[in-house]
Amino acid sequence: AKAGEDIILVADRTPFYGEGGGQCGDIGSISVQSENGGEKAASLTVNDTQKIAEGAEYHYLHFCTVDDGEVKQGDRIKLKVDSKRRQKIANNHSSTHLLQSALLSVLGKDIKQRGSQVTDEYTRFDFSYPQKVTSGQLAKIEQDVNRRIRANLEQVVSEVSYEEAMKLGAIAFTGDKYGDTVRVVSFGTPSNNVSVELCGGTHVKRTGDIG
Repeated sequence: AKAGEDIILVADRTPFYGEGGGQCGDIGSISVQSENGGEKAASLTVNDTQKIAEGAEYHYLHFCTVDDGEVKQGDRIKLKVDSKRRQKIANNHSSTHLLQSALLSVLGKDIKQRGSQVTDEYTRFDFSYPQKVTSGQLAKIEQDVNRRIRANLEQVVSEVSYEEAMKLGAIAFTGDKYGDTVRVVSFGTPSNNVSVELCGGTHVKRTGDIG
């Protein structure tokens, strides 16, 4: 592929997050390394990252524009994620977990997640509830989320069996299919977890990082 062309690039491994679980895909840049180790042979802009499943494995698709030079199969490349954007996405994704926890706390078990979208600009959480949410309840939800951010709760990530995750009270998105081993993201302490969810996305180290 030559300069000006739009391509899909697949690498043997990547630090880029492919869109999934409501979280948008990463953007960034890729440079093609020259064979003699000198100047880069080409540079590409990564405009989006998606993933497709093949059995138990995922292939990550980098949607790129070739800015200059040429890129071919077998080239050695260096991948760089837009870290500032990634951090904003992590802030919003962790906020989504705190929001769902606050919704459950204020409105009760009748709320059911129906979808979400997490970008670097905002988070959107879709849920069903059998009655109208009052302005007073909305204010309480907002206060709860802000209090959990100020508490600077630590993130804990673990990989356990699906059955063990359910025993921990982890929230799973209805309709999703999970494997035998799942990733659990928690905020709080083992004796007082404010939020426990099955999630493969990126998150802050502590809720105070959301700011």
